[in-house]
Amino acid sequence: MASMLPFAGLQDWYLRDSDGELQPTSYDIQIDTLDEPGWRLEIVLDGTDLAERDLRELAIERTQSDWIHAWRDEHALHIDCGPLNLTEAIKTFTAWAETGPSGGAEHRLAA
Repeated sequence: MASMLPFAGLQDWYLRDSDGELQPTSYDIQIDTLDEPGWRLEIVLDGTDLAERDLRELAIERTQSDWIHAWRDEHALHIDCGPLNLTEAIKTFTAWAETGPSGGAEHRLAA
């Protein structure tokens, strides 16, 4: 099923980054709803190969229900999005996670 592909990418990153030694306290991926119609994806990056990778914030406003905002703080990557943009949010994360080596270089999230 094509709509499941973004989730497969997220699962692949999770498994690949764990090197077979899953440590639940080091990995925290949350998908939640917002107070307004929309989704929040939060991925804690501490202990991952992405922990030191920077990025430029992303803000795309198409319509009131079609939008995506992504940023990272000291510990996590955050993506808030419209009610029909959860797939786009996950694709945005996996595309960023797969771009080049981490090492402090700034990377742009691609929507």
